[in-house]
Amino acid sequence: MSWSPDGRYVAAGSEDATHVWDAESETLRHTLPGQEGFVHGVAWSPDSSRLVTGGSDGTARVWEIRDRGVRELWSLPAQETSSLIVGVAFSPDGTRVMAADNGNSAVKVWDLGPTGDAEWANLPAPDAYQVEFMPDGRRLVTGPKGADAVTIWDLQTGRELRTLGPATDFFGFQSFDVSPDGSSIALGGWSARPGAGCPGARRVCLRARGT
Repeated sequence: MSWSPDGRYVAAGSEDATHVWDAESETLRHTLPGQEGFVHGVAWSPDSSRLVTGGSDGTARVWEIRDRGVRELWSLPAQETSSLIVGVAFSPDGTRVMAADNGNSAVKVWDLGPTGDAEWANLPAPDAYQVEFMPDGRRLVTGPKGADAVTIWDLQTGRELRTLGPATDFFGFQSFDVSPDGSSIALGGWSARPGAGCPGARRVCLRARGT
């Protein structure tokens, strides 16, 4: 689920489609068809005019969202695999999109400039479950599900810059978010000590300075 930056819309993935609601009136405005299987990831462009979706059909799709209707702009396949895409994100300037494939050892970044749908980077990030650009647009963060750390990558070189973690108290990653200034990353997930019963919720904040 993703709230548009201008606060007007809420988008959510479901089986076979993505739905966009008007946040104020709580009415369904658009249904984005065509993606086969479950839509696992949705993310808005910074200007709220486009939406990227990632699904179990192994594609990331970019849509133009307007009051009068929707239009599919690009379909961006993960050509090496048929596994599902679980994490998608727009770059801070809206010129690139990123998608993480749950079954492949890579995160792909596409350039949405005038040429369109050109693959711009392919990073060896194993089992990335969530992806997010850093505010500077030159780095990105990936996190595998069930892990206890996240990794920061340099987009120009494709090099791993730094791994944050592991956290203490047997922490298992579920999701993360980068602070607006890029200085910190909040991790959310589960934690259980040896001999304990049900896992308890935990959150840990890791500093990203110096990268």
